[in-house]
Amino acid sequence: GAASSLLARRLLQRELLYFETTEAMIGDAGTVAAVVCGDALTVRRLHVTVELQGTHTRGMTVCDLRAFSHPPDKPQLPPNADVVTDIDAAALKAVFSRFVLDA
Repeated sequence: GAASSLLARRLLQRELLYFETTEAMIGDAGTVAAVVCGDALTVRRLHVTVELQGTHTRGMTVCDLRAFSHPPDKPQLPPNADVVTDIDAAALKAVFSRFVLDA
């Protein structure tokens, strides 16, 4: 509703002022916009895991994008998540602007 749109706008404005910048991440609002405007997303089923032992990837989400694997590499595991691989940024910005910034 209007109250939640106003709150989102105020939080975004606060972030811009606090960090003295003209750009900010929209965070969870991006998820909401994606649900409202799902056709703006390109989604693939992929196997996703969180790497906890890696030297370069500790705590990062890792997706196996290989077309195939060969030993001694581990075999590919079955897809377990829907992963957004591309977005229509203009469409999502329009949704966010309409429902948050213009609220």
